[in-house]
Amino acid sequence: MAHLFDGKAIPGLKPVRKRLADGTIKTFYYHRATKMALGSDPVKAVARAAEIEKLAGPELRTRHVGTIGDIVAKYKASPEYLGLAEKTKALWRPFLTDLEDRVGDWVPKLFTRAMGSKFKGTLINKHGSGSARNRFKCYARLWNWAIQNGYTEISNPFVQPGSFLRGRKNQKAKPIWRNKDVEAFLSATRDVDVGGNPKIIEERHTRTETMPDDVRLAFLLGLFTLQRLGDVLRMTADAITVEKSGRWWMKLRQGKTGTVVEFPVHELLQAELERQNIKPGQMRPLVQTQSGKGFDEKNFGRKFRTWLAASSVRGLNFHALRRSGMVWLAEASVPATVIAGLSGHGIEVTQAILNTYIVKTRELAAAAVDALERITRGVFPTRD
Repeated sequence: MAHLFDGKAIPGLKPVRKRLADGTIKTFYYHRATKMALGSDPVKAVARAAEIEKLAGPELRTRHVGTIGDIVAKYKASPEYLGLAEKTKALWRPFLTDLEDRVGDWVPKLFTRAMGSKFKGTLINKHGSGSARNRFKCYARLWNWAIQNGYTEISNPFVQPGSFLRGRKNQKAKPIWRNKDVEAFLSATRDVDVGGNPKIIEERHTRTETMPDDVRLAFLLGLFTLQRLGDVLRMTADAITVEKSGRWWMKLRQGKTGTVVEFPVHELLQAELERQNIKPGQMRPLVQTQSGKGFDEKNFGRKFRTWLAASSVRGLNFHALRRSGMVWLAEASVPATVIAGLSGHGIEVTQAILNTYIVKTRELAAAAVDALERITRGVFPTRD
């Protein structure tokens, strides 16, 4: 349907009337085929629409063949996409659907580097920095595939996108684990029913249960290796090697990013592994069920939350262990580059996480004042 402007029909424009904050009604114009916003000035909207039509040419009117939506459909059916890990496909599927919804009718030449930069800002504002970064990884892979398979010659607008940290500027720091929380959690106990029908037996028969070894070990692995829960549950004893000095080392590939990290096993973690009779080189998951199988992430999450509820710890979860360990290291004056070597984050992301938390910790503030007292002791004259 064409929109009337000065008595003449303007094909390809869609007017949208919006109520502004002051109560006035204003008309904004959009290009129908590409859904691009053209502003509220009808004259400029007509001119911009003509530029788009000229740039895209007859390809623009071919809704499916050659459009970004067509490329996404072909990519989803390709061996490259089908060969991805199931977890990656599950993560990327909504990203690709969102791209189709937003720009599926566009031909690739409309999506310039400048448009990619604006697109990044939109994603950060709507989904946050982390999700926007993951989406750009997905879209960059899609575009490279399209170039390699001859579906477009337009350079990839999703590579080298720059910083994604805008969304972290006003991010509120979440709680982190402290020594008192760790002690309270690991010493948690709970009462467990040992049988009997409570409708028949008036007295409740229970026994006190202490934290099981699988929950305790997973907790220590999360805190001392700075890895995600999914990677903790995939850790196996055969990934541990022993140096001549007797020190244990572990090597793993992170499931989410594919990053390979290798690190020595913390002495308290090694002591716990030895207590549970877990030896380097064994073909077994470090954290396993009573039947000797690996834990499903959801099932273990429920078990962890059960014990979290049994303790006096509130407002924390397993995911917080990762950032907690990073903050602890930074408070001990360990630089971000060293912390990134253990956590597997990029330097930029590591620093962004630390920027959110470090400036807000009482421990660092106290350490700063203690340092000033040491430096200035005996330097400033005092008055009697």
